[in-house]
Amino acid sequence: MENEIDSMIELLNEVSKTDDAGKIANLEIKIKTLSQNIVSNLSKAKEDKFTLSQDKLSKLSKLIEIISDNNEKRQKIFLDFKKFLENRKIN
Repeated sequence: MENEIDSMIELLNEVSKTDDAGKIANLEIKIKTLSQNIVSNLSKAKEDKFTLSQDKLSKLSKLIEIISDNNEKRQKIFLDFKKFLENRKIN
């Protein structure tokens, strides 16, 4: 489980550092697959106590926040561009 969490941190870190849509899409597939594996392993090991170090939890939280901020910026740029195009339509 520890290796899967480390892999998740690495994948999220890669996503946070790129603007390449194709690379982000490929990483998203890997993240979804890895997330499903983590959830599956956690549900199988309900009786086992799994603890996540504060450091790893903090890294995950920061990376998710960075990715969320990046997505909001991209969405704002897209919406601004869309508004620009709508305002300049030729009838």
